[in-house]
Amino acid sequence: MWCSMDGVGLADETVKAVQALGEEHSFAVNFGSSEDLSFTACHPDVTIEEGTASIGRGIRKDGTAMCTESPMVSGTHYAEFTLVKGTNCTVGIVRSDFDTTSTKLACSTPDGWGYSARLGNLQHNTLRATTRWAGQRASREGDTIGLLLDCGRGTLSVFLNGSKAGDMVRTGLPRGEALCWMVQLYDGAEVQIEKKPVEQAGAGTRFTEDRDRDRSSSYTSSYSSSSSGEDVRTYMRRVGLDAWHGYFETHLPANCKSVALVRATTAADLRRMGTKANMRLENTHIQQVLNALKKT
Repeated sequence: MWCSMDGVGLADETVKAVQALGEEHSFAVNFGSSEDLSFTACHPDVTIEEGTASIGRGIRKDGTAMCTESPMVSGTHYAEFTLVKGTNCTVGIVRSDFDTTSTKLACSTPDGWGYSARLGNLQHNTLRATTRWAGQRASREGDTIGLLLDCGRGTLSVFLNGSKAGDMVRTGLPRGEALCWMVQLYDGAEVQIEKKPVEQAGAGTRFTEDRDRDRSSSYTSSYSSSSSGEDVRTYMRRVGLDAWHGYFETHLPANCKSVALVRATTAADLRRMGTKANMRLENTHIQQVLNALKKT
């Protein structure tokens, strides 16, 4: 694992906590299931590792990465893109036969449709993202951009941090053709992608009372039977995550309102916490934390 905070090594106690967690628990971790999304094709300027795509700094550094092993032809599909570093990126969809090696930017061609994180504009078949749409908003580093593709209707909707911004593409998407999730990266950007259930699109409750109430009702019954009355700090200490409590409290305060909510923490939540704390966590450690949080 590589961790840093403001250019300095992450606090020793946290590094030790991660290491101890791996030693204390033997978890079966599987990141290769059909439910996962991984970038599998990219321009030579782009670096990909499972669900993460990044690019180095430089004026001429740009390129596209695609999830070619998860084509979408029918039905509805939802994915979330987390802006790990910067906002120099465009996230969206592209025809599955697009060649990332011969053409740098998918959305500069008729094959790609994308949301520009810096501007909020739509880019399709143009060198720059210039098309405005109702509800558009720009994003910031650390934000989560959700995209909902409805192959039947031919629409692509945008969600920012769980709240629907609007339908970015209402007409013109190809029907009956295989499409893939993609990201265009420029000048030092890094993005993570994660597949989510379609029903999570538009929940809009990550930082709201509705989300808190839903999560609480989902987890209270399984938790209360064994540890009624236990506070979050005590619970995290008991499951071996005491050193993580400060980071949760600072960067995921909504998750710390109750034990039920902290147990409902997702991988996307942990990645967002890592981005805000300027630390990078490997997928294995994220999964170990999630499994520890499910202990009763």
